[in-house]
Amino acid sequence: PTPGPLGAALDMLPGIDACDTTDFFDEAELGALGWAPVQDETRERLSILRAAFDAARPAASWGDYMWGVYQVVSRAITILDPADGPSRFLIPLVDMFNHDPSSPHTLRCRGGEFQVVAGRKVHPGEQLSIVYGGGALDGDRMIQDYGIFDRDNPHDIRKVPRPPPTA
Repeated sequence: PTPGPLGAALDMLPGIDACDTTDFFDEAELGALGWAPVQDETRERLSILRAAFDAARPAASWGDYMWGVYQVVSRAITILDPADGPSRFLIPLVDMFNHDPSSPHTLRCRGGEFQVVAGRKVHPGEQLSIVYGGGALDGDRMIQDYGIFDRDNPHDIRKVPRPPPTA
């Protein structure tokens, strides 16, 4: 057990071996994605993180630093507000809800208060899940921020311009 007032909470966090966002992919894994925007953004983010790490010269190792970054990024939940669009928040214990793209339950913010609202009757002992990003995140964000790929994500549709007709 980790000592201190936050020890129990820290012990619940996943270890470095569970870090599954693209920041932890090796070049072969990143290449296997076959999606240049994700590959480029991941490399750019790693470059920025490495520069910040080198400038700060923390007592922690690069691996420990990246583990900490993962704990923040993978727990920052996107909430979709119909009026203001998506916003990201770190909300204690919300990361205990798993992602399920078909979940009827929602995470809402109203008047500065966060609520998980049941979309149907909940039975005692039942595991609750929510849809990360309010169901509005495409696969790029899901794999990079949460290490999740939803095969049938409706936000992965890309419009490809039709070339002009030839004479």
